[in-house]
Amino acid sequence: MKYYVAVAANHEALTQAVNTLIEDGYEPLGGLAVSEHTDRWTNERKGYEESETYSTWAQALVKR
Repeated sequence: MKYYVAVAANHEALTQAVNTLIEDGYEPLGGLAVSEHTDRWTNERKGYEESETYSTWAQALVKR
């Protein structure tokens, strides 16, 4: 048995990766996981705080 975690930055990319792995004989294990992280920084030239949020989508799969 092989265990693999597919990871992507959005649900479209994860869907494509998981579908490809399913075609290769992997089976999804449980549901997917989504994590978000926000980076914040002060833009001294502009004089205000900026931020950007990043998402990580993951799905565990096994191949028997």
